[in-house]
Amino acid sequence: MPHSRKRRDDAVRDVSSAVFKLVSLVDGVVEGARHASLADLLAEAKRLLARARDPATGWGFVREVLRDQTLEVTKEKYAANRPWTQPSPISPDRLAPAVLNVPEPEVKEFLATVVGRYVKTLHRHWITAGTASFRQRGLEPVSDQTFAHYFGGTVMSRFLCATLDEADAMAFGPALAKRPRGTLYKVDFSSLAGMKPFDGLYLSPSVTLWQRTPAGALAPLAIKLPDVLLEPQDGEAWELAKYFVLQGAAISLLAGCHPRIHFPADAVNAVTKSVLPQHHVVRQLLEPHLYMQLPLNYAVLYIDRSIAHNDQREIYTPFPGPKEGFFKVMEDYYAGVPGNAAYQAWRFPLNAEAIHSPYGAFLAAYRAAIKKLTSAVEGRVTRGDADLVRWAQHLSAVLPGFPPPEALFSGETLAETLAAFICDVSVVHSADHYDFARLPVVHVPFRLRVPPPVARAHERLDRRKLVSWEDAVRHRMAHEMYFKTNTLQRLVDVTYTFGDPGLQGAAKQFFADLRAVDAAPGTRKFIPLDEIASSIQY
Repeated sequence: MPHSRKRRDDAVRDVSSAVFKLVSLVDGVVEGARHASLADLLAEAKRLLARARDPATGWGFVREVLRDQTLEVTKEKYAANRPWTQPSPISPDRLAPAVLNVPEPEVKEFLATVVGRYVKTLHRHWITAGTASFRQRGLEPVSDQTFAHYFGGTVMSRFLCATLDEADAMAFGPALAKRPRGTLYKVDFSSLAGMKPFDGLYLSPSVTLWQRTPAGALAPLAIKLPDVLLEPQDGEAWELAKYFVLQGAAISLLAGCHPRIHFPADAVNAVTKSVLPQHHVVRQLLEPHLYMQLPLNYAVLYIDRSIAHNDQREIYTPFPGPKEGFFKVMEDYYAGVPGNAAYQAWRFPLNAEAIHSPYGAFLAAYRAAIKKLTSAVEGRVTRGDADLVRWAQHLSAVLPGFPPPEALFSGETLAETLAAFICDVSVVHSADHYDFARLPVVHVPFRLRVPPPVARAHERLDRRKLVSWEDAVRHRMAHEMYFKTNTLQRLVDVTYTFGDPGLQGAAKQFFADLRAVDAAPGTRKFIPLDEIASSIQY
């Protein structure tokens, strides 16, 4: 990055940080905080007004920078015409293979569309986010029923693990001694031990024990924090512990679970573009589902202004600790944690992931519809197809669980492989975003301003002090820029370039099957079909 651009970017970040500081002082005065005085507020206001008038750092300059802000890319970095895989430069042994040579046309479109949207959001949404954060102060109560709904009936049900390890049996001994009836699950966020929070912020590893009764209702039985085991009768300590569990879910979903959809798919994207000819029927099937993924994933992982890097000078970075903790959580969810059933190493999802909830049933229904199309494509492929042999050789060498050539042509393996990829990058990715974005900011925090409970007795909880105005603004800005769906190309608008009339008929039937799933009365709709993107594109 040229020196002048870096200096200007730093100035923008400094102004953003100063504004946060000023409004936090206002927030403190409004709340009667002892540390903030009116004299402090006025002094800070004078300093900022002087800075705003400075042509080198003022608001007119900020607007100018935001107008032309782009990710810094060079032709040399993207000189290769065809993308390929290499070990992750962040963690070669514990993260998915990386694709660093993103084709320049894809980068340009990403800058014009996705980054263009980011810049518009930075211009327009910060006032809305700030106002909403003033109106909704702190956090709101989360009943045990609502708590159970989040982990049993939303995207957070991804974390329900039906296997209790030996350590869990020991930790939950008193609760298990009561012999709860029905199926037991755990929700394990012990990986958060690897994320160290910034000063003034708190997080906590946790493991929650759940029971699904014979009638099908899910209920929390106990929460294990590092220093205490809590149960629902533990009053204020229990209420506070639930926020730490919900915080763990938000961080683990964004830093651990959801990246398993994003980043292993890059290898399939790159190898498909580099190995399969344009006229190959599998390339024709996958092409619409490769759109925008490579530059977007590159930006998330390697551009220092991305949400994953969590630079606190940005207004949209919501996580409670530095990027090293974010990537440590990502590593645990990709490489696995030995001895912990909740952290199984990622494998290519040839068999659909077990999700013990209606969310899992919703995703499975779409995957079945997609497999009907991929089965038709498989029927047009010659066993031992040389291009697919090379495709599978490369991918099975870098992606655990991807079928090697000798397995790819066995039974319905090719159809299952193609369906798994398409379902993940379109339906699963979109549904994760859509459903997570519907979770209330006032229930599911990324940052907490009080320490976790260390005993069963706890003072009365003041929910207005659990999060600050700044925390809420960061969350709302991240929601608008990254979490909510911002679809560019819809799944229902895909055009497959099949030359085979039979496959064109199969594609037409595919869209009818998608509509049938969307309209099915017995399936809870976690995202409307018309909101589902064709690929990873936001």
